[in-house]
Amino acid sequence: MLRSNPVLECQFLRSVLFSKDWPEISGKEFVFWGKSNVGKSSLLNALMQKKGFAKVSKTPGRTQSINFYQAQKGIRYVDLPGYGYACVPKNLQNIWHQHVVDYLLTRSNLCVVFLLIDSRRDVHFQDLQVIDFLQRSFVPVKCIYTKIDRIISAQRKILSLKESKTDCFEVSATTREGVLELRSYILNHSFQKTSL
Repeated sequence: MLRSNPVLECQFLRSVLFSKDWPEISGKEFVFWGKSNVGKSSLLNALMQKKGFAKVSKTPGRTQSINFYQAQKGIRYVDLPGYGYACVPKNLQNIWHQHVVDYLLTRSNLCVVFLLIDSRRDVHFQDLQVIDFLQRSFVPVKCIYTKIDRIISAQRKILSLKESKTDCFEVSATTREGVLELRSYILNHSFQKTSL
């Protein structure tokens, strides 16, 4: 009898902001965050092997809540609203920020925050601010360079030097390059009791 692929059994749990509406604590949560339109939803679809599961849009600010996905038993993916430019009012961005920070600082089963950075762009000062905030708050953070299929090999060499002090992944949601390695990393660390 063939065993089902646990990756294909992923489920959308809920899209919420307020802590009272978050799913109950269960397993480990892996968070995906970054500037608006950096490719979070596309990467999540690639990881879960579910085309169109996480809504993708060319309009910055499409993700307006904290989205929880059950990737497989013991593993959840959490998609946070992007920071930086978004086609939404500033006061709404401030509301997002308040609840995102609340989640990051209080969620006891948060395992690691993956900070997504567009490989075609320079690291933005907001990315550096976020990394500093997470490190000072003792929240584990790893960088992911997205859209690497759109840059040349010489640029990739520069990418590998940028985060020499921090583990870094390079992925393409389009070609799936680096996705298997990222999924394996998540699986290998999902049941560890210590922080990454």
